[in-house]
Amino acid sequence: MRFLNLILALFILSSCSKEEEKGRAIEINYWTTQEELNSFREELENMQVFEGDITIGHLVNDISPLYTLREITGELYVSGSEFASFELPNLERVGQLKIGGNSTLREIDMPNLKSAGEQVVRIMFNDSLQIINLPVLERYKGLNFQWNPLLNQVNLQQSIPEACQGVIVHFDYINAGSALFQNSTHFCSSVYVEVSRAERSDLSWLSNLDADSILVNTTLAGDFQVDKFCFLKEKLSQMNYPHNFKVGPPIGGYDFTGYEIIQACD
Repeated sequence: MRFLNLILALFILSSCSKEEEKGRAIEINYWTTQEELNSFREELENMQVFEGDITIGHLVNDISPLYTLREITGELYVSGSEFASFELPNLERVGQLKIGGNSTLREIDMPNLKSAGEQVVRIMFNDSLQIINLPVLERYKGLNFQWNPLLNQVNLQQSIPEACQGVIVHFDYINAGSALFQNSTHFCSSVYVEVSRAERSDLSWLSNLDADSILVNTTLAGDFQVDKFCFLKEKLSQMNYPHNFKVGPPIGGYDFTGYEIIQACD
């Protein structure tokens, strides 16, 4: 009997050890090195859902171990990295997305990301960022793409479902020749677009927007002359409420609306 108890005890301890090895917690934070991330590769390749937060910092230059992930339940935060391109090809859901303070980052590509939870997506303060590709993103509280001075192309879902009610999209420093919203002409009726410091921009991208679903809820913050918007006259004339398209100072009030543009450009 004593021998059987010993065998049973060894079996239980061995099983527990294997369970602990199998289920060991993987922590990926700002101080995680490339070597450490590589050591998780085998486990990550067999893992579709990562429970918790992932932070990528300056010590990681290859995120291919994360390519198989379909969901990150917590926050995905990328800061201080030295990537030229940040790509997660299979990620579909994340609890929150923040990408900021990456001086060399030129492109963000998440072709299958559908949900960023009930949080604002913050992609900010990336000095070299030119392209944001989120072509199927449909669930988020808002988009804040401020202080990306070279940003000139944003690809978003063409048709966002009712879940986007109340969404705020905030840009600044939109660049000349930009392809913003080139493939994103229609959003749900309550989306609100705010563009600050837009006077430095070629605003022709505004003509890509659907008049009564998104242009009608757009505010441009900057110092403009009304005739700069004459190219929008025909589209504004077709809107039910052209006065809801507003242009004016960054804080409080507005200088003129779509209605004044129609009148001034006769």
